[in-house]
Amino acid sequence: MDINVVKKVSSYYDVASQKITKSNNILTYSNGSNDLSRGFIGVLLAIAKNDSAHNLQINNLKHKAEIMQWLEYCALHVFSAANSKSELNILKELDQTLRTRSYLLGDFLSLADIVMFYSIQSLMPLINSSHRLLHVVRWYDHLQKNDSISR
Repeated sequence: MDINVVKKVSSYYDVASQKITKSNNILTYSNGSNDLSRGFIGVLLAIAKNDSAHNLQINNLKHKAEIMQWLEYCALHVFSAANSKSELNILKELDQTLRTRSYLLGDFLSLADIVMFYSIQSLMPLINSSHRLLHVVRWYDHLQKNDSISR
């Protein structure tokens, strides 16, 4: 699942997905100038590093730390959710975070939002009217309306 998320993120950033490979369960990304990034978080940060089109550059150390925490959360929890109960708990935690925020880091779109959006796509059908995850649904619908994300 992680390589699928990374390839979707690379599409968002207009990075050729052929530069992303997975061998021996390790993701790698080569930008063509002898720079090789490894691992889920390293590859995502490398892809987003030179973004100018979407204005999602990571300039602030606090924001970078928060983004890295969300990327780690995806890698450790979202991708390894073993059953619908743990998947629903992930969505509940996300809903709690989004209760007072428009985006994961507050009031602006970030790499964390893009990655989380693609990471939970398969979990969204779990939400029904009895779960009352209004904030996740609001956030997800908002991102889904962004043409760059939903393509």
